[in-house]
Amino acid sequence: MNSLGIFILFISAFSTVDCVVAAPVSFSSPVQQATLIELYTSEGCSSCPPADSWLSQFKDNEHLWTQIVPVSFHVDYWDNLGWRDRFSSAEFSRRQYQYKQHNHLDVIYTPGIMRNGREWRGWFNAEKLVLKTGERVGTLEIAINNDNATANFEPATHRREALTLNVALLGFQLTS
Repeated sequence: MNSLGIFILFISAFSTVDCVVAAPVSFSSPVQQATLIELYTSEGCSSCPPADSWLSQFKDNEHLWTQIVPVSFHVDYWDNLGWRDRFSSAEFSRRQYQYKQHNHLDVIYTPGIMRNGREWRGWFNAEKLVLKTGERVGTLEIAINNDNATANFEPATHRREALTLNVALLGFQLTS
């Protein structure tokens, strides 16, 4: 997975998952690539609450969704140790294992942080996160009409490669 080949559409869930869109909605990304921050976490991990708090700081960032996209994935491999995480998913664990399989991650652990598809350990040393933005990758347009969504990507260059569109349902201010 390279940073050019990964685009993520985020659909926010503010109150319920079963929301109905009354009117068509469309979104368009800037042509510059945003920094994708992925936190792999678990409620069973005693080191994760500080990382969860660190990631939460971005919700008030003026560049949220345009230059920085923070996402938290609760893995399920802690669940069998006696602490069931109600937000965990085997799919999130598989996503982290895929990073290791593609040599973008040395070991599987929580809290684990990926920046644009590469392991970033700067959080452990209180390093400032540098946004990797500015590269012109192209424009992603999304249109949602009730339960149908369409996506169109116009690359900024003539490079052609296989692209993957990942969709994530986001929830905000969830507690357990």
